Amino acid sequence: MARVLKNYEFPTATNRSGKRNWDELCSGNIVELVQGVDFAGKPKWFATTCKVQARKRNLRVKVHVNDTKVVVQFYDPNSQQEQQQQAPAKSKK
Repeated sequence: MARVLKNYEFPTATNRSGKRNWDELCSGNIVELVQGVDFAGKPKWFATTCKVQARKRNLRVKVHVNDTKVVVQFYDPNSQQEQQQQAPAKSKK
């Protein structure tokens, strides 16, 4: 027979410690996150969430999914272009 509960705390899609600190993740550092420790759900889903968060912040993100780990690096595409423009062009002879 089913039980009626007075209240229940449903798990969320964020990590178990509460709300994720996206500002810290979007800092430009290369970060490895582990399923069940740093995020709940499937790694592919978390990778998609990272892409959505990057878009919201006008950033881009490099993502690599490997079994239960996700490696991410958020970056500003405009600053990447500036760095490429400053690099000397190779001349073809």
